[in-house]
Amino acid sequence: MARTLTTPEVKTITEQAIWRFRFEVPQKRNVGDTGMEVDTDGIYVHFEVQSFDADGNVINTSFAVGNFADWPANFKTDVQSVYSILNSYATSLGLIAGPGTDDPIG
Repeated sequence: MARTLTTPEVKTITEQAIWRFRFEVPQKRNVGDTGMEVDTDGIYVHFEVQSFDADGNVINTSFAVGNFADWPANFKTDVQSVYSILNSYATSLGLIAGPGTDDPIG
């Protein structure tokens, strides 16, 4: 959803929107070297903000990356929910080859 700017800092930009985002959720060997676990220190969200002129044309795209540790707890809970849904979907598509116990993201 775009934001219509009431007092734009750059006069040619009238609306902005987060255009795309993706999570990077790396895995690592656990301390006991008995299996894999989520590398929670290495989780990042990459996102783009697009700026539009009054005619709806894209005039700028900015990129940013945030580390998972820097986000509030409710955001982390939302990411855990999305990850769980994607895990189930990947299993239904046969991309994950069977049932098991999923690592929590904490």
